[in-house]
Amino acid sequence: MKAAQATFTGYEKMQYHSITSVVYSSLKTGFMIPIAIFWFGTFGAVVGTTIAYLLSGVIGVILLYVAVYKNIHSQDDCKLEIFVTVKTLFRYGLPLSISTILSGFLA
Repeated sequence: MKAAQATFTGYEKMQYHSITSVVYSSLKTGFMIPIAIFWFGTFGAVVGTTIAYLLSGVIGVILLYVAVYKNIHSQDDCKLEIFVTVKTLFRYGLPLSISTILSGFLA
């Protein structure tokens, strides 16, 4: 679910990110409370949360396929500029990773 939400954020499809969040919250409430009250107690709450997370992840992957993946293959006129993209990623990511490594050693 988090990978699908991160992909939605990257492709600026925030409506699908919101849909997966709402679906997760609804499923968690729908599964966790009845299972916890009627059958398993605390273990039921964990099971209900896990089931909701898995189901909302499946729904997120389906939305990802329908909303993003199909549209990528339908755009034949766009060309990938891999070297430009990797250069930009290194330009922004390298200082962040160096600072994270240094802060890890300082701790």
